[in-house]
Amino acid sequence: MPSGKYTDSRGVDMDHMSFSRALEIIHAGASGNEITASDIAFGDEGLENEREWRKGALATLSDFIENHRGEIDSRPYSNVAMQWPDSVLEADRELDPTSVINAIRICLDAAVQSFPSPSDVERAPDLFRGIDLDYQAVDVVSDFVGLHQDWLRELSVENSLGPRP
Repeated sequence: MPSGKYTDSRGVDMDHMSFSRALEIIHAGASGNEITASDIAFGDEGLENEREWRKGALATLSDFIENHRGEIDSRPYSNVAMQWPDSVLEADRELDPTSVINAIRICLDAAVQSFPSPSDVERAPDLFRGIDLDYQAVDVVSDFVGLHQDWLRELSVENSLGPRP
Protein backbone atom coordinates (compact mmCIF):
# COMPACT_ATOMS: atom_id res chain seq x y z
CA MET A 1 0.00 0.00 0.00
CA PRO A 2 1.39 3.41 -0.83
CA SER A 3 2.09 5.85 1.92
CA GLY A 4 1.01 9.45 1.87
CA LYS A 5 -2.32 10.97 1.04
CA TYR A 6 -5.26 9.94 -1.12
CA THR A 7 -7.63 12.58 -2.46
CA ASP A 8 -11.19 11.28 -2.50
CA SER A 9 -13.94 12.25 -4.94
CA ARG A 10 -14.99 15.13 -2.67
CA GLY A 11 -11.45 16.58 -2.82
CA VAL A 12 -10.67 15.57 0.77
CA ASP A 13 -7.08 14.47 1.45
CA MET A 14 -6.94 11.36 3.61
CA ASP A 15 -4.33 8.78 4.55
CA HIS A 16 -4.17 5.94 2.04
CA MET A 17 -6.45 2.98 2.73
CA SER A 18 -5.48 -0.51 1.55
CA PHE A 19 -7.66 -2.14 -1.06
CA SER A 20 -8.45 -5.00 1.32
CA ARG A 21 -9.54 -2.60 4.09
CA ALA A 22 -11.74 -0.72 1.63
CA LEU A 23 -13.28 -4.00 0.47
CA GLU A 24 -13.96 -4.94 4.12
CA ILE A 25 -15.77 -1.63 4.69
CA ILE A 26 -17.83 -2.16 1.54
CA HIS A 27 -18.63 -5.71 2.66
CA ALA A 28 -19.79 -4.41 6.04
CA GLY A 29 -21.92 -1.71 4.41
CA ALA A 30 -23.51 -4.23 2.05
CA SER A 31 -24.12 -6.64 4.94
CA GLY A 32 -25.89 -3.86 6.81
CA ASN A 33 -28.18 -3.35 3.84
CA GLU A 34 -29.40 -6.94 3.84
CA ILE A 35 -32.90 -7.71 2.65
CA THR A 36 -34.74 -9.30 5.57
CA ALA A 37 -37.57 -11.83 5.71
CA SER A 38 -39.98 -9.04 6.71
CA ASP A 39 -38.86 -6.99 3.68
CA ILE A 40 -39.76 -9.98 1.52
CA ALA A 41 -43.06 -10.61 3.29
CA PHE A 42 -44.19 -7.03 2.72
CA GLY A 43 -42.33 -6.34 -0.53
CA ASP A 44 -42.47 -7.58 -4.06
CA GLU A 45 -41.77 -11.14 -5.18
CA GLY A 46 -38.38 -10.22 -6.64
CA LEU A 47 -36.91 -9.39 -3.24
CA GLU A 48 -36.33 -13.06 -2.39
CA ASN A 49 -34.22 -13.47 -5.54
CA GLU A 50 -32.33 -10.25 -4.85
CA ARG A 51 -31.68 -11.39 -1.28
CA GLU A 52 -30.10 -14.64 -2.49
CA TRP A 53 -28.17 -12.73 -5.18
CA ARG A 54 -26.71 -10.37 -2.57
CA LYS A 55 -25.94 -13.21 -0.15
CA GLY A 56 -23.99 -14.94 -2.90
CA ALA A 57 -22.06 -11.75 -3.62
CA LEU A 58 -21.29 -11.22 0.08
CA ALA A 59 -19.96 -14.78 0.39
CA THR A 60 -17.83 -14.43 -2.74
CA LEU A 61 -16.39 -11.09 -1.60
CA SER A 62 -15.64 -12.43 1.87
CA ASP A 63 -13.81 -15.43 0.40
CA PHE A 64 -11.90 -13.19 -2.00
CA ILE A 65 -10.68 -10.86 0.76
CA GLU A 66 -9.74 -13.75 3.05
CA ASN A 67 -7.92 -15.82 0.43
CA HIS A 68 -6.28 -13.08 -1.67
CA ARG A 69 -5.45 -10.25 0.75
CA GLY A 70 -1.76 -10.18 -0.22
CA GLU A 71 -2.52 -10.15 -3.95
CA ILE A 72 -5.22 -7.53 -3.50
CA ASP A 73 -2.97 -5.16 -1.58
CA SER A 74 -0.01 -5.63 -3.91
CA ARG A 75 -1.94 -4.19 -6.88
CA PRO A 76 -1.01 -0.63 -7.99
CA TYR A 77 -2.93 2.23 -6.36
CA SER A 78 -4.03 5.68 -7.43
CA ASN A 79 -3.39 8.75 -5.27
CA VAL A 80 -6.58 10.46 -6.44
CA ALA A 81 -10.10 9.07 -6.79
CA MET A 82 -10.79 8.48 -10.45
CA GLN A 83 -14.07 8.85 -12.31
CA TRP A 84 -15.23 5.57 -13.84
CA PRO A 85 -18.04 5.07 -16.36
CA ASP A 86 -21.14 3.29 -15.08
CA SER A 87 -20.27 0.29 -17.26
CA VAL A 88 -17.23 -0.40 -15.03
CA LEU A 89 -19.09 -0.29 -11.70
CA GLU A 90 -22.70 -1.13 -12.57
CA ALA A 91 -24.35 -3.95 -10.61
CA ASP A 92 -26.81 -5.38 -13.12
CA ARG A 93 -29.26 -7.99 -11.81
CA GLU A 94 -28.02 -10.35 -14.51
CA LEU A 95 -24.53 -10.49 -12.95
CA ASP A 96 -23.34 -13.81 -11.55
CA PRO A 97 -22.61 -13.16 -7.84
CA THR A 98 -20.02 -15.95 -7.74
CA SER A 99 -17.74 -13.99 -10.08
CA VAL A 100 -15.33 -11.84 -8.05
CA ILE A 101 -15.71 -8.67 -10.12
CA ASN A 102 -19.49 -9.02 -10.08
CA ALA A 103 -19.54 -9.66 -6.32
CA ILE A 104 -17.57 -6.46 -5.75
CA ARG A 105 -19.95 -4.48 -7.99
CA ILE A 106 -23.02 -5.92 -6.25
CA CYS A 107 -21.64 -5.25 -2.76
CA LEU A 108 -20.46 -1.77 -3.74
CA ASP A 109 -23.96 -0.91 -4.96
CA ALA A 110 -25.59 -2.27 -1.78
CA ALA A 111 -23.07 -0.46 0.45
CA VAL A 112 -23.57 2.87 -1.31
CA GLN A 113 -27.32 2.50 -0.76
CA SER A 114 -26.71 1.98 2.96
CA PHE A 115 -24.44 5.01 3.46
CA PRO A 116 -25.96 8.42 4.20
CA SER A 117 -25.93 10.96 1.40
CA PRO A 118 -23.50 13.89 1.57
CA SER A 119 -26.47 16.23 2.14
CA ASP A 120 -27.57 14.15 5.16
CA VAL A 121 -24.05 14.38 6.56
CA GLU A 122 -23.95 18.16 6.03
CA ARG A 123 -27.25 18.58 7.92
CA ALA A 124 -26.18 16.44 10.90
CA PRO A 125 -22.40 15.94 10.93
CA ASP A 126 -22.35 14.72 14.55
CA LEU A 127 -24.58 11.78 13.63
CA PHE A 128 -22.22 10.60 10.92
CA ARG A 129 -18.74 10.63 12.44
CA GLY A 130 -16.52 8.23 10.57
CA ILE A 131 -18.47 8.53 7.34
CA ASP A 132 -15.33 9.84 5.63
CA LEU A 133 -13.90 6.31 5.79
CA ASP A 134 -17.04 4.92 4.15
CA TYR A 135 -16.83 7.51 1.36
CA GLN A 136 -13.13 6.83 0.92
CA ALA A 137 -13.80 3.07 0.76
CA VAL A 138 -16.32 3.63 -2.05
CA ASP A 139 -13.71 5.62 -3.99
CA VAL A 140 -10.87 3.16 -3.30
CA VAL A 141 -12.97 0.13 -4.28
CA SER A 142 -14.18 1.94 -7.40
CA ASP A 143 -10.55 2.59 -8.31
CA PHE A 144 -9.68 -1.04 -7.53
CA VAL A 145 -12.35 -2.31 -9.92
CA GLY A 146 -11.53 0.24 -12.59
CA LEU A 147 -7.77 -0.18 -12.45
CA HIS A 148 -7.76 -3.96 -12.10
CA GLN A 149 -10.89 -5.07 -13.93
CA ASP A 150 -8.97 -7.36 -16.31
CA TRP A 151 -7.34 -9.21 -13.40
CA LEU A 152 -10.65 -9.38 -11.53
CA ARG A 153 -12.47 -10.78 -14.58
CA GLU A 154 -9.93 -13.60 -14.76
CA LEU A 155 -10.76 -14.69 -11.24
CA SER A 156 -13.68 -16.98 -10.58
CA VAL A 157 -14.92 -18.88 -7.59
CA GLU A 158 -14.12 -22.24 -9.21
CA ASN A 159 -10.51 -21.64 -10.25
CA SER A 160 -9.25 -19.09 -7.74
CA LEU A 161 -11.21 -19.36 -4.54
CA GLY A 162 -12.03 -23.07 -4.71
CA PRO A 163 -15.48 -24.63 -4.85
CA ARG A 164 -18.00 -23.55 -2.26
CA PRO A 165 -19.14 -26.32 0.12
